[in-house]
Amino acid sequence: MGFLGMIGMALGILVCVFRALVWAHGVANGEVLGYAVGGMIVCCLIAYAIAGRKRKRNLKKFGLWFGAIGLILLCLEVSNSISQSSAKPRFAQSDLKNR
Repeated sequence: MGFLGMIGMALGILVCVFRALVWAHGVANGEVLGYAVGGMIVCCLIAYAIAGRKRKRNLKKFGLWFGAIGLILLCLEVSNSISQSSAKPRFAQSDLKNR
């Protein structure tokens, strides 16, 4: 495996762990570990379909795809987290007191 492939794999693993922590809002527990492993499996399966099959085996490409897919999924998770945290409540406090 080339140097770029190893860097891509390391980046992908770190990104999957960070994405799990973003999803859990910084709370580290068993759910975060499962979410991180699940993210790694998804990245691995997609990268394997692109560059890891026996006919097209290229470990450098596999590592780079693994890292790239992890980064894409992290960006999607962060954008979803930001949109949910900035959502306004349905009712204002004054409306709740009047009910």
